[in-house]
Amino acid sequence: MTDTACTSGATSTLAASAFDISLITGVSDLSTIKWYNNPFLTKYIGCSPQSTINFCMQVGLLPKPSRKCTYCKRNLKLVPENKPANKTPVVYRCFNRGCRHYGKYISIKQDTVFDNMHLTFETVLRLIFLYIGNISTYEQLLHECYDESEHQLNTTTINDWLTYFREIQL
Repeated sequence: MTDTACTSGATSTLAASAFDISLITGVSDLSTIKWYNNPFLTKYIGCSPQSTINFCMQVGLLPKPSRKCTYCKRNLKLVPENKPANKTPVVYRCFNRGCRHYGKYISIKQDTVFDNMHLTFETVLRLIFLYIGNISTYEQLLHECYDESEHQLNTTTINDWLTYFREIQL
């Protein structure tokens, strides 16, 4: 199963109860994306949380759905996140009853570029696409990047991400 462009016009702010975990495959059809810019980000990648996560897994920003428990070394299972304040709709969970980490939730962002961030995947991808497109002035980034609740990013957040991008670019 491959991820295709979203045609329903759905946005990436879905409730966890409406989140279909079976659509997380780690596969995204990159051939449909002609340009890595905001219109294509919105149309093909940011149209649903599933397509955003699949894209991030396909390009290596997130690990594929087969992550192992650090204690028992068994495969973790992707499950919907039920905390409404969490900006990540899915987490990993160990279901081995004999494991010390049984039932423990592990963020899909752990040990990735998204670790310890408080922005949505789509907002970070938007920042990455703008940076790749050589748009790195604060005014342009402030204008282009809003989080899901329509709050404008502050200059400190933008500065932190630009610094991070420059560091990993070297």
